[in-house]
Amino acid sequence: MSGDVHVRFWEGLGVKLPGATHPYVGNADPKDPLVSPVFGDYTGMTPLFLLSGTAEIIGSDAIRVAARARNQGVDVTLLVSDGMWHVPIDNGSGVPELQLAYDEMIKFFRRHMGI
Repeated sequence: MSGDVHVRFWEGLGVKLPGATHPYVGNADPKDPLVSPVFGDYTGMTPLFLLSGTAEIIGSDAIRVAARARNQGVDVTLLVSDGMWHVPIDNGSGVPELQLAYDEMIKFFRRHMGI
């Protein structure tokens, strides 16, 4: 929750950061990887599939996580869909871009799980 899209989202609502993240972060360190995966150690992790969108509240964090994991030797597949929002898989019935996401996920699992 440290990316630029997140900041623009809250500021667009007239909310000043860092106060907007308090309900999520509480008293925890915002740089704790359990709070923000941007600060995680991905060394030795299995292949990683990330799905994000340009309207995603934490979309830039997904890009940063992908870059960090790649730099630590992880095989990363990152799919960023134009105009897509947070958790489109759960609430995007009828959105054409989701078929591409589903197709890419299927390819990812087939490639890495041998199915």
